[in-house]
Amino acid sequence: MEKKWKLGYTNFDECVEQFKTAITNSIKKIESYSEEELRAHITGEIMNGAPKMAIVYALGDHTAHVRW
Repeated sequence: MEKKWKLGYTNFDECVEQFKTAITNSIKKIESYSEEELRAHITGEIMNGAPKMAIVYALGDHTAHVRW
């Protein structure tokens, strides 16, 4: 199921398709976690101590800055 992402694109539609696939895969991954797992604290350098569910908001916030 895992796909290697292409680094160069020849057209806009190809790029949008990869984005849609990434979003779909992200949703499936998040849905696979239990509520307990999502409430567990992040232990990495970025967002250390925040609950893992905060990543969902951070991804949405970051994606909102993307301009087509």
